Amino acid sequence: MKKINNSISKLALLRSLVILSLFGMPGIVQFDTSGITHTYGIFNLQSFSRMTVYIAIGIIVFLFFVGIKKLKINKNNFSYFSFPILYYSIALIISIPMLKGTEFLLSSYFIFEWLTFLILFYLYVMEHPNFSISIVIKDIILVIWLKISTLLLIIPILPTLGIFFDPVLGVMRLGGYFIGPNVLATLAALLASYYYFFYDGPSYKKYSIFIFAVLIIIATNSRGALLSFIVAFSFSLIGSKKGLNHLILFYFGGVVISVILTYADYLMRGLDISNLITLSERVPLWGKYALEFPRSPIIGFGYISGVKNLSLIIPKIHWIAPHAHNDFIQSFISGGVIMGLFTIGVYWSLFRKCYQSFLPTNLNLLMKNWFIILFGYAMLTPIINWKLFAVSGIFWMLFISLKIEYENIICT
Repeated sequence: MKKINNSISKLALLRSLVILSLFGMPGIVQFDTSGITHTYGIFNLQSFSRMTVYIAIGIIVFLFFVGIKKLKINKNNFSYFSFPILYYSIALIISIPMLKGTEFLLSSYFIFEWLTFLILFYLYVMEHPNFSISIVIKDIILVIWLKISTLLLIIPILPTLGIFFDPVLGVMRLGGYFIGPNVLATLAALLASYYYFFYDGPSYKKYSIFIFAVLIIIATNSRGALLSFIVAFSFSLIGSKKGLNHLILFYFGGVVISVILTYADYLMRGLDISNLITLSERVPLWGKYALEFPRSPIIGFGYISGVKNLSLIIPKIHWIAPHAHNDFIQSFISGGVIMGLFTIGVYWSLFRKCYQSFLPTNLNLLMKNWFIILFGYAMLTPIINWKLFAVSGIFWMLFISLKIEYENIICT
């Protein structure tokens, strides 16, 4: 009995750390409104709080791995994690010639976060007696609920952290420095799809939470996340047994909501049509990165810090881009052809895993849906070529868990 209790307590500890890693350190002190973080140094109140959280997690993981596991590694199971670990190890190694001093230190720290998370997830998987993709899905849903609930709790106390408002344009969006509108919308899209296609509980709960999640997406005014959700949801409806009637009903509801939300003003966000066509000025920014790429085509400019140091200005809004606003462009600029091709391989591998028929029907439908949502987000913001956060952690958890699921099914 004592051995069983110890096993449960270890599993609970590891699960809590995984959840905490995905939840991260929300934005509390907005020290960087200009995009020029180097003026504030590496150690500011927001970054220090983040580092405190992840270093503490790293220490616990190290003690667990050394003190309890005695550095023992199951080679077969660890092979599932070797690919992402290799991914970030190469990203760091090829950054060495391009980054110096605090720049390399900062990039190394973010790699440390990734490696800590991957080792932590490995320990969690190994500790679980009956690990499966369904367990990961439950953990992901829990993280999303924590993100949404804490945001809704913080808004009445500090509304400026949880709601973005532009007094000049008169635009208000749910989500702010505490959790960005685009991240919030993407998580809400994953939540909505889960409850509509996968949740097998009471119908009233299923559809009420689905509607709640859709309203969250709309309230964020995240056009990219909304489009990704519509595409994913449409394909899922077509591929499900729910039929064409539900698809027609969905689009009818979308038209009604669009009319309610003051016609095109919702999509324009107080700006002109060129902002919409250029994907919020991303297209001209990508052109600038294309011009920079030949300067270091093989190994790029360095993981995270190298891209930021290019200090490319987003046109019209005159804001220095912290990243390339696209996971693939970010990979080519930060790690050259090496990391660019590596990243394409990662996405292709996840695509194949999500679209393979070895999964049960409902799970297969959900994985296809979630891939489209994640891929849509990657087109507008870095995921795996950026620091650890909820969306990027979810990406790798699915990548690893689907591989384990496939092997389990083959073996049985």
